[in-house]
Amino acid sequence: SIHPSQSQPSSIQTRGAPHQMAMQSTFALDMFTPAQALVQCLQRSGEMLAGAVGGPLAVGALTPQRNAMTLAAMDSTSSFAGVYRQVFRQGILQSFRGGSRVTLAAIPQFTAIGPVFLSVERHWGSPAAAMLVASVAESLCSFSAQRRNAQIQYNATKTCASEMVALQPLHQLIGPGFVSHVGRNVFAVMGIRLFSPHSYEVVCR
Repeated sequence: SIHPSQSQPSSIQTRGAPHQMAMQSTFALDMFTPAQALVQCLQRSGEMLAGAVGGPLAVGALTPQRNAMTLAAMDSTSSFAGVYRQVFRQGILQSFRGGSRVTLAAIPQFTAIGPVFLSVERHWGSPAAAMLVASVAESLCSFSAQRRNAQIQYNATKTCASEMVALQPLHQLIGPGFVSHVGRNVFAVMGIRLFSPHSYEVVCR
């Protein structure tokens, strides 16, 4: 015969297994809850998803074109094909040189520009002022990375170290060309933010 005390450990182990499984399930649920909340938030907000994903993908994919424009701005003798030959001289991957930081900077850039504009317009009642503030915010997010991207591409065309320029520190958010960068952003959003409401009324007549 088996003594009652001898069967006790097996009974405890049997009762403890479901409890341990429940604790593990609770821990796993706690770990996935923030991620699930983030995914649900992104699914509810198409604008945020477009800014956090679509914007950086577009900016990253256009890195070779951006590098070509950097070279074309300083080279008035090369043809269209000649400029792109310089960009792709070391292969397709190297044509994306300098694009990683610009792509990362595009996440806050594209996510913030819409909410900043709408918030300023709601508080000040001026689309022009909202465009200016949103353009400044966009430049604060992207100017440093884009300037560094241009410098990296420029240095890639030089063989002598004395001809290369110093790279823009990422913590330096402004510098030469910042005002022009803001002006570019203003003109970029002027059509949809300032002119489109009036043109829409004209088209609907």
